[in-house]
Amino acid sequence: MGSSKPIGTIAECYAHAVAIQREAATRYAEFAELMGERGEEGTAALFEQLSRFDAQRADVLTERAGGMGLAGVPPAEHSWVDDAPPEAVSHELFQLMTAYHALDIALRNKQRSLALFEEIVTSAKDQEARDLAARLSADDAEHIRQLQEAIARTPMPLIWDERMLEALPPH
Repeated sequence: MGSSKPIGTIAECYAHAVAIQREAATRYAEFAELMGERGEEGTAALFEQLSRFDAQRADVLTERAGGMGLAGVPPAEHSWVDDAPPEAVSHELFQLMTAYHALDIALRNKQRSLALFEEIVTSAKDQEARDLAARLSADDAEHIRQLQEAIARTPMPLIWDERMLEALPPH
């Protein structure tokens, strides 16, 4: 995640913020559904809450940007998985995820988003862009805190490899 060029204007900040929020809302909703199917009710509820927040935030940002004529941001620029556009992400990968993996993916992407907004705060010449990025950074910091707490409560999955299988007693 990150912009291919520096983000310096309020319109650029809005464009990237909307793209980031929409990607996050989409992924959180997918993760919520998957975790719900697996009986991970607490993790599913957190993802549902975060999905609703980010979807609403994207709508508010779009409305506030109004007539700015936001530039299109390539979907792959803020993709959560393999820098691919959302429609190209292999959902087979998601079927292999545990709650821990989903939370970790979400955490790493929120950290990338936070870093981008913090960069805008320190580098943009436009005060409005810096102010917006600061507000978005605060939201991301809160989501990071929530995700870190959830990870701390979630068992880390065992890592299986051939050596572990060989160590099992014969049937």
